[in-house]
Amino acid sequence: MKRKIMLILIALVTLCIAVGAVSAWEFSFGSQSSSSSSVSSDGDVATVDYKDGVLKINDKQFKIPNGYNQNDNKTLTGVLANVSGADGAKMSAAYFTNGDKAISVKYIYMKDADLNKYTPASTNSQNQTIENHAGFLEKNTDGTVTFTYLEDGKMIQIDASDEATINEILK
Repeated sequence: MKRKIMLILIALVTLCIAVGAVSAWEFSFGSQSSSSSSVSSDGDVATVDYKDGVLKINDKQFKIPNGYNQNDNKTLTGVLANVSGADGAKMSAAYFTNGDKAISVKYIYMKDADLNKYTPASTNSQNQTIENHAGFLEKNTDGTVTFTYLEDGKMIQIDASDEATINEILK
């Protein structure tokens, strides 16, 4: 009798553990969420948060289209940016893929300074306003596009497969 009760208890505990594990897996599978932050030696804080299709880099928000998955290995927070004329500028960025399509969103900033002047180096760029953001749209040699604009002393750069995708991101 005691043996039967012990076996039933063991079976129930095993069942509870299995159900809990499956539930936890389904929860993390069903909702994409990641967060990354860093504090540099000069006290500058950089954050990249992505949850349910909304990317937030520091104080800016972007809507990532359905079907894109974040590449956590390429998320950057507070790394030195290679921007001509802006020595010491830092960058936070997030990267997403959907099959052979890719999106990158870069947020470039300088502590106690504004990045208020930018002219693209490429002759393949033109002045363009997308979703009320005046900037430069560049057509890259691989068929993708890059949109760069300045806002609140920060530079935002979005790479995508086409202009329609950039429109979705900035809505």
